[in-house]
Amino acid sequence: MDNRELQKLTAKKMLQIGYTDKIFFKMSRYYHVLGMVLDAFVVIITALLTAVLYLRNTPETVNIGLAIMASIISFFNTFVNFEKRALEFENAGDAYNSLLKEFRDFYSLELTGQDNTNGKAMERFEQLSSRQRELNELTPATSDLIARRVKHEEVMQSIEVQEGELRPLLED
Repeated sequence: MDNRELQKLTAKKMLQIGYTDKIFFKMSRYYHVLGMVLDAFVVIITALLTAVLYLRNTPETVNIGLAIMASIISFFNTFVNFEKRALEFENAGDAYNSLLKEFRDFYSLELTGQDNTNGKAMERFEQLSSRQRELNELTPATSDLIARRVKHEEVMQSIEVQEGELRPLLED
C-alpha cells in the first residue's frame, strides 16, 4: 500500500473514531441528565409527601400514592444506575479520544510527507486499528432509546479536524 492510500485510510479511521468519541460523550451526558432528573423527581415527591403528612388533611390515598411514586422512581433509578452508565460512556469517550490523538500523531508525524517503503507505517497503522477493534469490544452498548435522541448532524459538526487531515479523502 502506498503512502497516499495509507493517508486516506488513516483519515477515514480518524473521522470514524472522532465520531464515536463524540457519540459516547453525548450518550454520557444524556444518562447523567436523566439520572439527575429522576433524582430531582424523587426529592420533589418526597418533599411533597412530607408536607402533606405534616398538614394531616390530605386523604390517605394521596399519601400512599406519593410514597409509591417516590419508591418506584427511586427503584428504577437505582436499578438502571444512570450515573454508572454515564461514567462508562464517559470513560469510553476518553479512550476513543486518546486513540484519536494517537492516530493524529501517527498521521502528522509518520505519514505526512514521508514515503512508506519500509512498511513501518503500515505496521503502526495495524497496531492502532487493532486497538480500535479492542475498544469496540470493550465499550458499553448504546441504548436505542437514548441513541435516537442524539442529533448526528451536531455530532458531525462537533468533530474537530486539524488542517490537512481531510485532504486525502477529498482528493481523487
